[in-house]
Amino acid sequence: MDAGLGLPAAMAVFGLSLASGLAVIVSLLRQRRRNAPQLTESAFPAAPARGVRTWIGVVALVGLAWVAILLSMNAIVHSERWNLPNGRLLEAVLSACQFEHSRRAGIDSEHMICPTRLAEHDFPKVLQDAVLASEDERFFSHGAVDLRSIVRAAWRSSRGDLQGGSTITQQLARSLLLKKEDSLGRKVLEAVAAIRIAALLTRPEILTRYMNVVPHARNMNGFDDPARYYFGVVVQDLDLAEAALLVSMLPEPNNRDPLKNPRLALDGAVSVLQRMAEQGKVTAARAAKAGEELKQRILRHQLRRGDATYARVETRPYRDLAVREARARGIALDGDYRLIVYIDPEFQRALVSQICSITGDHRAAGFFMRSSGEVLAMAGSCTYTGEWNRATDSARSIGSTGKLFPLIGVHEMSGSLKDRYPTAPVRRPNWPAEPNSRCLARRTISLDFALAQSCNRPWTEVAIALGPRLTEIVTRFDIAAPPAPALVPIGGVHTSPMKVAQAYAALDNNGSLPQVRFLIAAIGPKGNMIGQPAIRDQRRVMSPSVASAVLRDLRGPVKGGTARAANSIHAIVYGKTGTSSRNEDALFVGVTEDFVGCLWLGYDQPAPMPGVHGGGTPARAFSKLTDFYYVRLAQARLHNAQQRSADHFDLRGLAPGKRKLAMVVALGSVLVTCLVLFAFYRRRQEHLGDRPLEALHEDRDLQHQQRQQTPPQPS
Repeated sequence: MDAGLGLPAAMAVFGLSLASGLAVIVSLLRQRRRNAPQLTESAFPAAPARGVRTWIGVVALVGLAWVAILLSMNAIVHSERWNLPNGRLLEAVLSACQFEHSRRAGIDSEHMICPTRLAEHDFPKVLQDAVLASEDERFFSHGAVDLRSIVRAAWRSSRGDLQGGSTITQQLARSLLLKKEDSLGRKVLEAVAAIRIAALLTRPEILTRYMNVVPHARNMNGFDDPARYYFGVVVQDLDLAEAALLVSMLPEPNNRDPLKNPRLALDGAVSVLQRMAEQGKVTAARAAKAGEELKQRILRHQLRRGDATYARVETRPYRDLAVREARARGIALDGDYRLIVYIDPEFQRALVSQICSITGDHRAAGFFMRSSGEVLAMAGSCTYTGEWNRATDSARSIGSTGKLFPLIGVHEMSGSLKDRYPTAPVRRPNWPAEPNSRCLARRTISLDFALAQSCNRPWTEVAIALGPRLTEIVTRFDIAAPPAPALVPIGGVHTSPMKVAQAYAALDNNGSLPQVRFLIAAIGPKGNMIGQPAIRDQRRVMSPSVASAVLRDLRGPVKGGTARAANSIHAIVYGKTGTSSRNEDALFVGVTEDFVGCLWLGYDQPAPMPGVHGGGTPARAFSKLTDFYYVRLAQARLHNAQQRSADHFDLRGLAPGKRKLAMVVALGSVLVTCLVLFAFYRRRQEHLGDRPLEALHEDRDLQHQQRQQTPPQPS
């Protein structure tokens, strides 16, 4: 059994063992005092020895039986027959976003469950107290499953008073793994999943995860979004009355919506406040005052008191691509299922916001991924328009971002970027065009300058020199090459922002082309694994040394070239701008330590965009997204550091522990107690064996007088 159930029970065994040992010692001492004057040689050894042996046997039997129960329960809970997530996959399910799909009476419905990423200290104490008072009063003292609550709920339910007996850990398991239904089978699976969660996380971590993901009204999750929606404040600023109202909605979120059923919502909040007062979490006077204040706000329709806003994240395009990936991998999706995905919801919101802000008369798309292939965020438009997505399905000119491929060729041929090339037209008058006047300031320029300033003519010369080898380099990346190699660096390559980001991600992936992945796993209505996309062996498209050299070269455009607008004070950015002929497409692709991203701007039907180029709007948008990502990351690290420095020894964090801790404590306590009792018994026996039988004579006073009357021997 996991530590969530086992450690409290093991502590009980430990206490029982100590109490038993003390009882034996006290019993022997009393027996010695009572029987000492009349003990005889034949009577003394039998009774105490028999009593000690009996107590040792009882303690050892009880302790070992409990340890056997723990071991057997541990084997049952972690058996593969349940087909429930475990280990790293369970951790992913607890922390990642998921799309829940259900089918009722032939009607499909979908719901996005995305945990907020708030730390324990981000939730005010009044909110935590309200959750514990309402949902699980003994959360820090029982295991993953509370047998007492289950028995009480069963008893009251049998009398017509329906009550839930699920702990917070069980509710967390149900919210993220199981179909919503009332059945004994679901309860068993819920208990097993809860025990696995308790073996993975500490009690404070479980409470924090629960408060980040608990289902709320209007398809919201956690407490930050409802706090913004109903009160106009962030979760850190909730007061007692507001916390009680939000917690009271948890059993029936939609039925207790204060904007739909204000009376029912108020009654629930008052009930939560009363429970908090009964449990000593607030004073009765403070609870009454909060209830009256909330009543007035609801009756006057003045719930909102702040300016914080709630904006729903547009995730349907990501869902479409996750479904597409599942089907491409042969995963059957039918009826009820959940798709666990890699999306970063906050970054997705920021990306959609940027796409909407730069769209204007144009269309925009963005694709951001880890260099290892996990997709963090993507958007093909400001609003959802269907399954076709500009970020993944379009095929537009990528402009000068295609200079990546001849750059790889130069390094593979052991060339140098210090080599100088003429700036005169390569063929025909003024071909290729050279929009950047800096490229024409000198008769010859070096390749590194031409890369930074996105000069076309030197790189066209390089492409012609590489010839068929350049075509082969392009096709390594699963991208169609143009008919003439000379067109590769000047916009002749047509593909999607996803493919561009994937190609540049290989630079930070040791030269291997990453597998683009949206889906972590698909699970069924019983938490069972439907399928998990296999991670294929990544195909190497260049050597690690070439990848590293090319990535270093791409610092030039951002540091002092056409991509200066993409710079960020929070991270080092590598990248390249791209603008197609007649300014019909504008792109920027950037690489940072944590992600690779590509932004595209243009019209669905290619048309000129005067004044728009890759080093302008797309580069600035990338810079803002980089700032957002790394500021958020810095804040999270600062909070974690402060939390670690403020940590103190807290028994609550020890409650779940690890799976084996419970068994070790239980077995160790039994063995130690048995050894102590056995040592005490042996010492008693040895002490009695050393005493002469004459010392047991009844007339001890006479013997004492005789010893005193014996004259001393002369020295």
